[in-house]
This record gives sequence, structure tokens and C-alpha cells, in this order.
Amino acid sequence: MSLYADDDFLLTIAHQARVAYGTQRLNACSEALQQRQTLATLGIDAADDEWQRRFRRLCKLLRIDRNVRLLQSTFLKTPIAVGLIKPLIIVPASVFLQMDPRQLECIIAHELIHIRRYDCLINILQSVVEIAFFYHPAVWWISKARCWALNVTATSPER
Repeated sequence: MSLYADDDFLLTIAHQARVAYGTQRLNACSEALQQRQTLATLGIDAADDEWQRRFRRLCKLLRIDRNVRLLQSTFLKTPIAVGLIKPLIIVPASVFLQMDPRQLECIIAHELIHIRRYDCLINILQSVVEIAFFYHPAVWWISKARCWALNVTATSPER
């Protein structure tokens, strides 16, 4: 009988560790969304008119009807797409000068596809499912497969 008691104890510890990990992940998401309001004070400004024109063309090409803004930052090191209701694409200011415009358009298109597919919302829902069903191997397999598929297909405009 003590064997089962030890197993129950280990399962409880594993469950608590998984819930703590998942909660930490959700907290990181919510902190990122809250920091969106403070980004204006961290060297973020609108991209120049030429890039705004290219950005609008990319939005039309990718059939994105949402109001997405393109910003540049002296604070960030990599391009990111943030926001669910008012999405933003923030690109490091240095990238505008260092990269070929066609390459930068590909990067911006990649970020636009994340916004078009509501990846921010899907990531939150995925975290909630992982917390609730931490013990189920199929959940972990699907989660890893989804991450892999997102990385592979994020630049395909047909999807």
C-alpha cells in the first residue's frame, strides 16, 4: 500500500511542477502584453513613409484586413509581432539600414502571417491546455508538432 502512496505523492509533485511551469508561461505572455503600453517610452517610433507604403502593400498582398501598425525600435534586437486587439510589428531600427529591402519585406511578411493566424491567442490557449492536461503525452506531442509546423509554414501566404 505504501507503493501507491509514494506514486500518488510523485504524481502530485509532478502535477504541481507542471502547473507552476504553465502558469509562469502564461504570466510571461501577460507581462509581454502589459509591456506593450510601456514600449512607447523605450525608443519606439513609426517607420518612415517608404516602409509604411511597403507595409500596406504587404498587408494587401497577404489579405490582412486588420489595422496593424509597423514600428521601429532602438530597444529591441529582433523583429516581433505583438498584440491581439491592436497588433503591432516592431522592427529594430538598425535592420532598416543594414538589410536588403527585399529581405526585410520577407521578415515583415513572416510577422504579418503570425498576426493573420492569431498566433498570440493560439499560444495562450495552447498553454492553458498544456496546464490542464500536463500528464497526457498526446498533448505534449501535439504541442511540439504545432510549434514545428508554425516554424515551417509561417512564410507560406497560401495558409
